[in-house]
Amino acid sequence: MKKIFHIYILGLMLVFTSCDGFLEQFPHDAISDENVLETEKDAQVLLNGIYARFKSGSSYGRYLTNLPDIMTDAALASTGFTNQMGAMYAWNITPGGSEITGIWNNHYFGIANANILLGGIDQLEGNEDNLNRMKGEALIARALFHYNLVRLFGSAYNSETADEDPGVPYMLAHEIGEPKRHTVAEVYTNIINDLSDAIAIMSDSPKVDHLYFTSHFANGLLARVYMDMRDYDNAIIHASEVIEKSGCSLEEGSAFEDMWLLDTGREIIWKVAYSADDYGASIGYNYFNRNDIENGKPQPDYIPADWLLNLYNQSEDIRFSAYYIETETDWGWTGYLVNKYPTNPLFDQQGVNM
Repeated sequence: MKKIFHIYILGLMLVFTSCDGFLEQFPHDAISDENVLETEKDAQVLLNGIYARFKSGSSYGRYLTNLPDIMTDAALASTGFTNQMGAMYAWNITPGGSEITGIWNNHYFGIANANILLGGIDQLEGNEDNLNRMKGEALIARALFHYNLVRLFGSAYNSETADEDPGVPYMLAHEIGEPKRHTVAEVYTNIINDLSDAIAIMSDSPKVDHLYFTSHFANGLLARVYMDMRDYDNAIIHASEVIEKSGCSLEEGSAFEDMWLLDTGREIIWKVAYSADDYGASIGYNYFNRNDIENGKPQPDYIPADWLLNLYNQSEDIRFSAYYIETETDWGWTGYLVNKYPTNPLFDQQGVNM
């Protein structure tokens, strides 16, 4: 009987030991944080994923481009309004709204990836200049993600109250938990630190690669951050760095229009890397919507307010002809529509307006 009991106990020990090992197995369709960053090539793949977050409809692919316009009196709902982004247009904002959760989740996923890269890149072997480039780009991405978040979910920067005003959690490491909400001052300080650290380690090439963050872009973003803070002296310093060293210059005439149509131009410091495969992102879908393929007439959700149109010298200002177009709509009226985001003709596969 004692022998049987010992065999039974031994069997239980094997079962529990086996189960413990089984439960510790990592999912077959995922990679652990410890293994995701082992080579220089892994770092570039992870960095590409960070850039993809900016293409999302929850970033510049739609919400960050459209919401700042439709939530002001610059845009009006048109006849035939389909109520897309209607809650935000009406300022009927709820925490669980798709736009709110989409922006929040997309940005913090991007921040998590940036922190994974930044947490492991110093241990990698490879070309030092290339590793510093990727580290700098990740720092800039982390700063830009947080900058977008604090402007949307935090208080506007006010030097007298920034030390107390609620901002957003500024994540400096990849960790699971319930991070505290930093003050606006803390968020802006961290943004400046990340951008300054990036500039310090990135080569200052006069040639701008429009698809990737550079020290020139970091200086441009710093200028904008300091403008928000009303620190105009520092804003001038960093803006001057861009003007004098980036190789960028302002476009005029048809070259200005080509920036919006063909995505080219000397004025571009950085652009989201859309391709023909991304044509369905439809950045301008709600402004110049071609739902009626049969007659090709647009069905816009939002139209520009008259007061905005009247600010331009419509016959001479190149911005007016680049941003707006007068056309007949499928709703039976003719008027000006926002045409600021036309589909690049190289991407337009089905007449879908981006």
